[in-house]
Amino acid sequence: MCKQLFLMAAAVLILCPLSGHAESARKNSQCDAPNYFGICDSYVPGAIIRFTEKQPILVGDTWHDSPAERAGICPGDKIVAVNGVPSAENTMDRMLHEIVSAKPSIVVLSIKRGDQTLEFHVRRVRESTLAKLSQQKFINDPSLGRPAQAVPRSEKRAEFTRYVDFFKMLEEHEGITRIEGQDVPVGTPPEQVKKLRQLDNSREVDWVRPAADKYGFGFSTLLLKDPNEAFIETVLPQSPALRAGLLPGDRVLEIDGREISTSSNLKALILEPDQERNIRLKVERGGEQRTFELRSEPSEQIAAADLRPELPLRSRRVRFDPDFYILGIGVLYSPDPRGAMISRVSWPSPAFGAGLHVGDSILAVNGKPISSISREELGKLLVPQGSAALTLEISRLGKKKTLTVNPATYRDAEQAIGRKPTKSGFVPQGCPAS
Repeated sequence: MCKQLFLMAAAVLILCPLSGHAESARKNSQCDAPNYFGICDSYVPGAIIRFTEKQPILVGDTWHDSPAERAGICPGDKIVAVNGVPSAENTMDRMLHEIVSAKPSIVVLSIKRGDQTLEFHVRRVRESTLAKLSQQKFINDPSLGRPAQAVPRSEKRAEFTRYVDFFKMLEEHEGITRIEGQDVPVGTPPEQVKKLRQLDNSREVDWVRPAADKYGFGFSTLLLKDPNEAFIETVLPQSPALRAGLLPGDRVLEIDGREISTSSNLKALILEPDQERNIRLKVERGGEQRTFELRSEPSEQIAAADLRPELPLRSRRVRFDPDFYILGIGVLYSPDPRGAMISRVSWPSPAFGAGLHVGDSILAVNGKPISSISREELGKLLVPQGSAALTLEISRLGKKKTLTVNPATYRDAEQAIGRKPTKSGFVPQGCPAS
């Protein structure tokens, strides 16, 4: 089970697990920075890590100019021990207790790099300090149920509040609510979501998700390897699963009359269809058994109807390519009433340099009012094909501004902060190229 720990803006760990928040990232409504174990704005080394059970901790990236980066830690390094505590033999929470500190101090990271075994003594700094290195700061809104978000340093809280309100309006429009840090359909029992999080964070599991080019039902399944149990993990908006009445946390008992405990091919039973078909699920919810009839639909059709606000608004899959042009923004789109808002401003990026903020309402793009721009058209505009400038007319706390964003390639944006491209991403100049 893999967890991504975005030491996001700084060091280790803004917990960004693949499927929900871990207990280790406990919320503090008074803290405008990442916090762990009740430690607000903790001290961390500045590595962005990925945790996989029974494996060394993988360094996915380092925060720019952080102590970890200056010490020579590189993306792709494997942390085999922290302060002498072996990472593959301990839980994520145990390792985070070693990495995170309430005060400035040295953390000892034992690293495996290829055939080399290296040891780094890294002085921890506050995550807010690391954010300042890239002209950013953190803002937290506990009602989002998410870790603190990095925004431009000039961002005002009132601007971020507008983004939060817009996000919640979209969730309400889609019939989505947030429980235990997870977006779920309205009506989902909170105790089921809590149990999902516990299972997800504590037991060995498989995720059964339909292929994008086939037919599906609009749900994914969490499959416990021991014992052989299956739970509905996600239910997509406007999907056959949601219309039938399935909810996250429902325990699957039977598929087409075949018990999960005796079925050796659960994945095939759920993912098999290359054409439309019906399926009958018996589930347990709140101690009661219920049976649901579903008919599959093309996966592309289900995806097109999925308008969850956190999904990227883009027209095509973006793979890593150093020479792709980027803007560096995330955008939320409202179909009714039609509107759009900046939800993320990446650093380094053309959008950051142009002065865009999270919470800016988009009034027009290249002179065309947002009221006449469809979701698909806006998605295409957000994936530039070249260096042609994009003109955005925005509203920021009631004041109109016109900003010009000049797309740049990943290569140019990252080279500006001393990064070089490799096959899997950008790394500091002193790091290996593979």
